[in-house]
Amino acid sequence: MSEVIPDEIIVDSRNETRSFFVSPELDAAGPGLLNAFARAESAYLKDPEAYLTWLQESVFSFKSKTGVDINCSLLFDDTSKKDELLVVWAPFLDQAPKNDASQVHHYISNNLGGGLKGLFDKEKAQISSWMQTTRSSDIFELLKALDSGLPVLTIYSPIPPGAYARWERDLFQEGHFSPAAGIAKQAIDIAQQRLHGAHSETRIDKAHQNGASLGASNAIGAGKGLLEKDIAVPTVSAQELILIPKQQNRLAELWEVLKRYSFASEVGEPSDVELPKDLPRIYEPQIKKDIDRHGSELSMYIRMPLAARPTYLVGFSPPEPTVKDMETLLDNNVAVLVAVAENSAPTKQTKDFLPKAGEKVITIRGEKGQMASHLVNENVAVTGLVAALGIRQR
Repeated sequence: MSEVIPDEIIVDSRNETRSFFVSPELDAAGPGLLNAFARAESAYLKDPEAYLTWLQESVFSFKSKTGVDINCSLLFDDTSKKDELLVVWAPFLDQAPKNDASQVHHYISNNLGGGLKGLFDKEKAQISSWMQTTRSSDIFELLKALDSGLPVLTIYSPIPPGAYARWERDLFQEGHFSPAAGIAKQAIDIAQQRLHGAHSETRIDKAHQNGASLGASNAIGAGKGLLEKDIAVPTVSAQELILIPKQQNRLAELWEVLKRYSFASEVGEPSDVELPKDLPRIYEPQIKKDIDRHGSELSMYIRMPLAARPTYLVGFSPPEPTVKDMETLLDNNVAVLVAVAENSAPTKQTKDFLPKAGEKVITIRGEKGQMASHLVNENVAVTGLVAALGIRQR
């Protein structure tokens, strides 16, 4: 890929055909993209059960400085770069796998999901808990296929507020996300031990940052904070970064965020973009299709409100602190990429507040007649593409 980043990504958001289109502009930015995505698929397709086991074995946890467990995963192989990695910050509810890989493989290989028994099997498989891991694995495989292979360190959500000290939680509620750098630094130190050993001369001294939604705020704040910890941050990519004007009333502010996430999640009109009928497209990777074939288990919807912590919800939308952190990143020669969906209510004002100081902005649009909402975060192929484009700026 070149450093010429396209201004937009056109997506088909329908569940049965979810994909993005390889426009001439995107093809120019990333020649060989179709082949790279095909290569990224091969590891899973070769042996799905072994691949799922590998993903499960990548998961680990550590205790924050306050003694709270933080779940992470680390994906790497012999081709991965030795002195840098990509830190992926998961959105609100994108947690670590909650069950054994063999249960997931049994679920997908037997095409379970229909009837009452299917509902029970889906609950047993806890299938939605594997969603972030599929995104991280797609990013890992795609970077490798593009000859930009990096270890991918994922920090799962929700991070309990108690993982941070009181003064750090106070900063979060004011919109300052730089305390996330403390968790990132601890995770990077463990990655150093896993990759090279604590006393190796090979040191991880560069940490790219990537995140979506709440993860986007964490990626920017952690990137700024890591610079102060003498870790280079070559790139930051923030998908569906939410910047909403701060309200005078905290309850009104919290309601505005929740409203935009739920029943008022779309704004604007369906896309009018005209696409050539023979334009190639890249569909969701097979691992995502297999896991998501019958949708999420019911218990996921119970976990959703439990993940909505006011500590973060109140704090992650005010523009000023995040914009200031972005300016610090740009002043330190960090390449910043922001990708926002055209019809996403939570991000409809984000572009208005960006510093316009050298960051790159991509608009994610639906094909004609469709709307691209905040749910583009659920499109594994698109999130992989945004991450790859972010890394390839440098």
